[in-house]
Amino acid sequence: MKKSKLNSMTKDLFNEPIKDFDLLQEPIAGKLIYQGRVLTLSEKNNIISQAKLIKSIELFGMLTNEMKYLCEKKIYLDSKDHFDIATGKMGLWFIDVLKKKLDRLSTMK
Repeated sequence: MKKSKLNSMTKDLFNEPIKDFDLLQEPIAGKLIYQGRVLTLSEKNNIISQAKLIKSIELFGMLTNEMKYLCEKKIYLDSKDHFDIATGKMGLWFIDVLKKKLDRLSTMK
């Protein structure tokens, strides 16, 4: 699928591109930066603790598995066109990004 076609199909999903400033970044091992400032040790430990908690919640696992199933169903069983396939793949990508971020945060020292 061409990039311009994908962009035109998804242009109404977003208000504006997010800026790096708003991302939770880990530029240096052991440090977290959010909105341009290095988080304190207390803030960092709180985020790590919350990431561990989210990963341990059974409902979170159930919901992400259901989302993954619905995305795969959209791609392989219910797709009528390229947009359906792209939508399903975007959903799978979102789940993957979320899980990887939680994994990285929960294993930080």
